Amino acid sequence: MKNSVKRYVLLNGVDTISKDCKFKENYIKIKKVNEKKILVLFLGRLEASKGVFFFLEAALNIAKRYKKKIKFIIVGDGSLYKTIIDKIYKNNMNYNFEFLRNIPHSEVLQLQSISDIYISTNKDGNLSNANLEAISSNDCMIIPAPNKKEKIDIKTSSYLKDSVIYYENESVDDLTRKLQFLLL
Repeated sequence: MKNSVKRYVLLNGVDTISKDCKFKENYIKIKKVNEKKILVLFLGRLEASKGVFFFLEAALNIAKRYKKKIKFIIVGDGSLYKTIIDKIYKNNMNYNFEFLRNIPHSEVLQLQSISDIYISTNKDGNLSNANLEAISSNDCMIIPAPNKKEKIDIKTSSYLKDSVIYYENESVDDLTRKLQFLLL
């Protein structure tokens, strides 16, 4: 590019929720009905490549142990939507899961703010919009550890440091342990 062409740096960023935000009635109801439970949010495409099966295995492990203490909110759509629901019903855990298929992006921060814990299974990087929104909402976050082999999130982890909980990439057992730690 010629030196005469103007260049701009645009940073990835998200809004914050305003104090006068009117929460959607459905989200208020979710919080109220589950006021004695810890709400855990998963937000993303329901596709194998996005880690939804990995998340689901850990969520089912926890739901079986802490049935009366936890509620998982799954927001997203994708080719595995029905498969995920079927697996939850097959395990008799439908009481511990709330599905919100498609929500407007403008409502994501409302869900982040009613949730207690946000889990990311994004292997491609920890500065996605969903993760930035969780940071903005001051959610407790469980995210993948930096992948040194692939050089993913090496610098990001120096920014986030101890403000998040890291789990070993693709380790259902480690994600389960980290979530269990937060529940005790």
